[in-house]
Formats: sequence, structure tokens, C-alpha cells
Amino acid sequence: MVYLVTMNQSYSEKTTLIDAREMGEALDNIEIHAPEYAKAKAERIHLDDYRKVQLALLYEHAEGRTVVEKESWCKAHAQYREVLTEHANAVERETALYWKLKLAETQIEVWRTIQASRRREAQIL
Repeated sequence: MVYLVTMNQSYSEKTTLIDAREMGEALDNIEIHAPEYAKAKAERIHLDDYRKVQLALLYEHAEGRTVVEKESWCKAHAQYREVLTEHANAVERETALYWKLKLAETQIEVWRTIQASRRREAQIL
């Protein structure tokens, strides 16, 4: 038996077979989360670049004689640590949304497999 695990349900709470209504919910979840995922991914990519820009800006004001000393000063600076925290949050959000989309896609694939199996069974009978 194949079960649907909804977005608000853990795998251990599986109780129902996948039906057309739940396929609609999976499609709705994709429609809702796809734009959010795109925005989260764009934010993460922007912060990837901004982190480098912030490091370069701090490097101009860095204290120290050697490159290593200046880089250490920059990476210990509060502004750089703030950018790193924002970047980590963006990665977390992007990843969470990615897996929500992947779950919905997987549910649809399971439904399609069940439908194909049912059609084949009907042909045999």
C-alpha cells in the first residue's frame, strides 16, 4: 500500500491512500512554494556575492601588515559575521523550500505510478 504524507504530517502519521484531492494539494503546494523557493534561492545567491563584497570593503580598512592579518581582521569583524548569519539563514530557507517542493513532486510521481499500476491491472482483468 502506498500512502500520502502531507506537508503537515509526519511519515509515521500516514493514514490514507493518495487520491485526486491530495494530488490537487500537492500541485497547490508546488504553486505556492515555487515562487518562494525562487526568491529564497535568489536571496542566497545575492548573499553569496555580497559576502565577498563586504569582505573586500572591510579589507580596505583592515588593520594589520600582512594579508593573513588583514583577512583575519575582516573575518572577525561584526559586519562580516552579520552577513554570514544572513547567508546561513538564506541557505536554510532555500533548502527547506527545496525539500517541500521535492516532497510534492515525489507525491505526484507516486500517484502516477499507482495510476499506471491500476490501468495495467484493469487491462489484465
